[in-house]
Amino acid sequence: ADNVLDELTYLQGELGVKTVLFAEDNFIGPGEAGKKRVKQIAEGMISRGLELKFRILCTAESLIGCEPLLPLLKEAGLERIIVGRESASPQTLKLFNKKTVLEQHYRIARILAEHDILLHLGFIMFHPYTTVDDLRINAEFLEKINHACFFQHFSNRMELYPGVGMFKK
Repeated sequence: ADNVLDELTYLQGELGVKTVLFAEDNFIGPGEAGKKRVKQIAEGMISRGLELKFRILCTAESLIGCEPLLPLLKEAGLERIIVGRESASPQTLKLFNKKTVLEQHYRIARILAEHDILLHLGFIMFHPYTTVDDLRINAEFLEKINHACFFQHFSNRMELYPGVGMFKK
């Protein structure tokens, strides 16, 4: 946590940075050690008077149970959490080998809205095996969590790279 705080202090003080994306796949996790580290970073940002806005990436699983940390993170400058959902379609989730439960994402959307923290979904509307039913399920999910107004969710497509399982298929 101290190294991260030193880097943030440098970025703001020496380079004038105002917003930071913590490009760690699961900023909060894993487990209690991850929560402790995140709390130390947030408290350090506040005590050092850092006026940075920041964004983090998290899994749905790591956010569940972290509700007590959210006000502290918000006070420290958190403005957005990016969560990979990929799809609401069970067929697509099976295809992508995703284990997350849809209810977790409904819960996270409610929790973040309550704390006035923007939810940014990692969402893939179109992939090589998309069906009309997948599109309907995804649109209904986005409507229920109040994200149907974000055009990017309806325009994102999967990009395939060599070595990825879907590329081979």
